[in-house]
Amino acid sequence: SYSRNKNDYSPRYRRKNLRPCAQRYSPFGASYEPVIGALDALTSLALIDGRKGYQVQWFDNYRESQWSRMCITDKLLEVLENNLDIDIGTIGFSMENETIILRDEDKTEIDYKDTPEIVQMRENLHTLNSLLQETEIGLDSFDTEQEENHHLNLNQPNNKFVYRVFNDSSFGKGGRFYGGYWDWGIPKNLRKQITLNHENTVMWDFEGMAQNLIYNYAGLQCEINTGPSWWKTGILPQEDWPRLKKRHKELMRYAVNADSVEEWLRTA
Repeated sequence: SYSRNKNDYSPRYRRKNLRPCAQRYSPFGASYEPVIGALDALTSLALIDGRKGYQVQWFDNYRESQWSRMCITDKLLEVLENNLDIDIGTIGFSMENETIILRDEDKTEIDYKDTPEIVQMRENLHTLNSLLQETEIGLDSFDTEQEENHHLNLNQPNNKFVYRVFNDSSFGKGGRFYGGYWDWGIPKNLRKQITLNHENTVMWDFEGMAQNLIYNYAGLQCEINTGPSWWKTGILPQEDWPRLKKRHKELMRYAVNADSVEEWLRTA
């Protein structure tokens, strides 16, 4: 995945003058025009295939977005392997990339000062990424129709670099892992087929964990499996239930982690 937002790239001036944020998150000084220009050119030559990202404003204070995605085509794979003698399995993310990301309230990456705790988190991620590089991650089975429908990135199995993202200018908020192609390149319904070194895996999914814990603490039965009762009033069409269920779970998660009603309203 990649961004087509100019704000996510380094400004076009000398590397020694890069702002601290750009030095941390873009160590190679990549700027918007050459990167996007190259990707668009490769797309026009059918050397890569992809889907542009989107941003949808569902409510006044809620929007849904996704970065653009791309994967190489068989045409480029043939050029790399036969004409340039490049093994696609050796191409991946640089281990020098920053693995601890801090974003402000507007989801913009910001700079920060390292602490012993942050240094330890970065060292742990380096150890994890080194292990992932030595681990063969794949799918037990898939067919061409699945690959086309879900835009699987199976031609680039070396995208195994993970990082953590913290939010609201605080290392006490967030910290989720991102980056592995099994996270963004493989749909949820196919992740049960993920293999590690050709061994099958098991994925435990506790649906609505936060809601169930809260309801259980209050001695109530959570209706997460069938949807809250207010969904069944007939006010909203059934086709809107999946989207509203997702929004409902987000509101609950924000409520659990907020320190006050005001903070919940701001983040929600």
